[in-house]
Amino acid sequence: MEIKASARHLPFKAAILGVVLACPASQAAEPNNAIEQIDITGERPLMQLQLELQQAEAAVFELYNQLNSTNDFDVSCGRQTPTGSRIPIWECEARYLKRARGYNVQEAMDPMLRRQLLSEGEIHAQMLPRTKQLNAEIIALAKVNPQLAQALLDWQAKKQKFDEIEHQRRLNKRE
Repeated sequence: MEIKASARHLPFKAAILGVVLACPASQAAEPNNAIEQIDITGERPLMQLQLELQQAEAAVFELYNQLNSTNDFDVSCGRQTPTGSRIPIWECEARYLKRARGYNVQEAMDPMLRRQLLSEGEIHAQMLPRTKQLNAEIIALAKVNPQLAQALLDWQAKKQKFDEIEHQRRLNKRE
């Protein structure tokens, strides 16, 4: 007998397990009254998959930070609360981008320079050559470091799984 349960049916796992465990030992010992095996298949909550994805991403960049050629390419991950929001988001960002953003604000606030504050898109456009260098270094390091290559593959597999489930849930909500 196989029972398949969705995420909303997972509380029933404990109830089924309780029934199986409550079976008297004398019945379990008798060959005529063999206990049926019950396999329960359920979905992990999307929140748990998201957490696993974030942990995999953080692990990739932690390893990468140990291997890369310059601290300017170090990538830090964490929850950031965007301006005007109270909802934190998960974000990984290279040190050179953080530094560029800081310089942008300093220059905009300096009355002698009178520069206009750049948008995020403009900052990213200015830093595009550095981003290309960072990407090239990640690829080069993954080619010579199997541990980094495996961490990248694991992260990508979790990302793909998460995206598929999220996409499927969005389709189901439309129906």
